[in-house]
Amino acid sequence: MGGLRSTDGPDLVDLVSMWCAPDVRRSGVARALVGAVVDWAHSSGTHVVGLWVTRGNEPATRLYERLGFVANGNHQPLPSDPCKDEVRMDLLLG
Repeated sequence: MGGLRSTDGPDLVDLVSMWCAPDVRRSGVARALVGAVVDWAHSSGTHVVGLWVTRGNEPATRLYERLGFVANGNHQPLPSDPCKDEVRMDLLLG
């Protein structure tokens, strides 16, 4: 997983490539990884952290929702499989 400044603007960080091994899922590792990117984004003056999640990936969607991310209405074909869809979620930083 990583975070990078978005090409869509200086106030946006994209959270990308989130993945945890099955044996550590539900142990807090994902929450810590996302938290590290959010903390970095916040400390660098960013106002929004955004991500794309595959539609139907309910465990990931629930994780992001618990962390405060909200679907913003945007969607696009999944680059690796255009038959699937991705949903955009954003976390507004205060």
